[in-house]
Amino acid sequence: MLDESLKRVSVLGAAGKMGSGISLLLLQEMARREAMYTGGVGNGEYSLVLIDANKAALGSLRRYLRSQVRRFAEKNINPLREFYAENRVLISNEEIIDAFVEGAIDMVRFETEVEQAKESLLIFEAILEDVEVKTEVFAKINSVGRDDAYYFTNTSSIPIGVLSKKSGLGGRLIGYHFFNPPPVQRLLEIIPAEETNKQLIEDATLLAEIFRKVVVTSKDVAGFIGNGHFIREIDYAFRKVRELEKEYSRPEAILMIDRVTRDFLLRPMGVFQLIDYVGIDVCQEVINIMTHYLGVSFERSLIDQMVHERVLGGQNPDGSQKEGFFQYEKRKPVKIYSEGAYTDFPKIALDDLPKGHIPWKQLHKMKDREVVLRNYFHDLFAMDTLGAQLAQGHLYESREIARNLVKEGVAETVEEVNLVLRNGFYHLYGADNPWIPEKTSMRAGP
Repeated sequence: MLDESLKRVSVLGAAGKMGSGISLLLLQEMARREAMYTGGVGNGEYSLVLIDANKAALGSLRRYLRSQVRRFAEKNINPLREFYAENRVLISNEEIIDAFVEGAIDMVRFETEVEQAKESLLIFEAILEDVEVKTEVFAKINSVGRDDAYYFTNTSSIPIGVLSKKSGLGGRLIGYHFFNPPPVQRLLEIIPAEETNKQLIEDATLLAEIFRKVVVTSKDVAGFIGNGHFIREIDYAFRKVRELEKEYSRPEAILMIDRVTRDFLLRPMGVFQLIDYVGIDVCQEVINIMTHYLGVSFERSLIDQMVHERVLGGQNPDGSQKEGFFQYEKRKPVKIYSEGAYTDFPKIALDDLPKGHIPWKQLHKMKDREVVLRNYFHDLFAMDTLGAQLAQGHLYESREIARNLVKEGVAETVEEVNLVLRNGFYHLYGADNPWIPEKTSMRAGP
């Protein structure tokens, strides 16, 4: 069934940072299939409708897809030569690549009205993280579209059952949460609602395998596994900043926590840099959604203040980092936001890193890093400095969050949470592992 469904596909919000990546994954696979089955691409058998209200952004999307599909063709020239073997006109690699790229772009229709998805069998949505906006769009397409179409929503936090009921899609909607950027990130969260069609679940899982994604299935609970952990870790980090502000300035406290969560915990980014990357306003919206549907409260005053002052983070169209808690040069934090302006980093009262520390950028390339990690955390938990105590507290909190996600049924096992952290957030280790002692054997501290 998936073979036929992949011939008629639409993407809503196709020109956004998530939608463009999803569009690329689909276009590459659809073009590859048409070339494999028919010996050519762009003959009308496959159709990809890319929809975005921003008409100018669709022009940029076309250029992005053309350049990326060319790179895809260059990397896959050997199978492409086999697919085009019967074509006597195309002889050189360059001719085959050009034909594949032009055929792929011819397969695409660029539209601004959501109703243009009405003939599609698979409809992927990557629009604003807002219940009313999503359900209105789904309902609009459903009123004119096919009653056998399946819908895939890229929501990172909204319960799928809520979207399904409010839009009238019933069992034809599934959560399909890509991580940013979709063509690169390995992880894909699949979230079926209770009423989700079994065939849709099978097709969604098979498609994820085709995309070569690491799949984690989450229970349909607001925030799912990824944001279920991330937002609670933000909550903990904010509470630590509040505690540190009793002795230090806010810039000092933020910088301490960011450095601890990056350097002491061996992560690619500190928690505040990661919030900037995701988008401060995006994090606020996810917190709003989780607060509403879970009935719990999170420490959020830092985020609310930044959004109030219109300091939002996120990325520019060229992929460069916008200003948020930090100001950036070549994606590296160089200054910190304080009272309406960016100032130089203050000196912070953190001691040296544990013995045997190796930065994430170097460590993630090492094949024997398990031994290094075990020895590093042994040294970390033997220390009694402020930085070590803060790091120990974060590790313990992360593990508690993971275990609670399992207790609440969001994840079936802690290993699923570990998979999300390793593949979606690029941590070098999971939240629950033997290197981290139980709380009773931990040194008292923050």
